Amino acid sequence: MRWLAVTLALLGASVALVAGIYLRDRDTSWRPPERATADFDAQWLLLYLAGPACGNRCGYRLLGHPQTNHWLAWINDRSRTQCVDINVGAFQITTAHGVLGVTRIPCDARAAGFDE
Repeated sequence: MRWLAVTLALLGASVALVAGIYLRDRDTSWRPPERATADFDAQWLLLYLAGPACGNRCGYRLLGHPQTNHWLAWINDRSRTQCVDINVGAFQITTAHGVLGVTRIPCDARAAGFDE
């Protein structure tokens, strides 16, 4: 009976080790490109800020990619223009906390692409 328990413990440990190595080394190509994720997040942020009735008077543009998981976006929602840093790994909109993973940054003409 003791050998059965030892055998099953070793078998379980082997399966756990193989599963851990698989999860560590698996291909992540199933994830969408980071730019597509940032674009989707910027669309949702614009919808959250401006509402669904904004139409074509509102818009957004991705400005740059300063570091991993961070994208800069220029957002115009009818009455104001703002620039934000979107952390695509932490971005979410919740009813309890509002928008998470977004930081306002200063908009200058060069960052917004108007001084080219």
